[in-house]
Amino acid sequence: DTALDNPNIDGIFTDDEWNSPGGPTEVDAQSVEDMGLSSKDVADITANWVLSMKAAHTKVLEKGGFAWRMFSPGSSTMGSDPVGGRAGCAAFMRAHCVHNDTLQHSAMMMNAGSAADFKQNLAAFLLVRGPYAWFGDAWKGCTYVPDRPALLDVDYGVPLAHCVEIKPGIFARKWTKANVSLDCRAWEATIKLHAEAPCPLHKPAPCQWQVGGCPRPACNVKSYSKSTSPPPPPR
Repeated sequence: DTALDNPNIDGIFTDDEWNSPGGPTEVDAQSVEDMGLSSKDVADITANWVLSMKAAHTKVLEKGGFAWRMFSPGSSTMGSDPVGGRAGCAAFMRAHCVHNDTLQHSAMMMNAGSAADFKQNLAAFLLVRGPYAWFGDAWKGCTYVPDRPALLDVDYGVPLAHCVEIKPGIFARKWTKANVSLDCRAWEATIKLHAEAPCPLHKPAPCQWQVGGCPRPACNVKSYSKSTSPPPPPR
């Protein structure tokens, strides 16, 4: 068995594509001319390539699998800044910082972008992401070794609400362990972590033990924190 008919495979990667008017990707720049294709030929091939990909994705979903091209807002493996920097920030955020946005129901992949814009892109990711989302570096050549900023290893908790535009060009979202905001006008990101709350004392309800079939008076077990164990019942 091959591809998704193999129990060890749950996803596929289909590379390259047809587009109009450019033709096939990653081939000789003169390929359309060499094949004698007209603009209409390229448009027809591209349209049917799209239909083929949709049919393939439908079959992938029927088999409970996943295809790389099903990522949103795009499946590019290259390293462009996803938000578009300061110039594209407001438009990107207003398109996705809305209730019931597509990104809330799809698998989202966002490139971390350049080191200079890393925090802004991370904030944008935390603002618009849904339950299934990935953020990190892209493929930039076989010799490229990506950095791993400390902010990638922080636990931000889970979102408490959707992203909102609290002021013109300023977007915010509350998480259980952080407040995140992105100012598109100043191109500044703020990720404010909540202080760790002390572990509350656990107060078990009163208990009543049975000894030799005779009930004993109710007893209040001493409160304890999660770092200690509750006392054992009497013998």
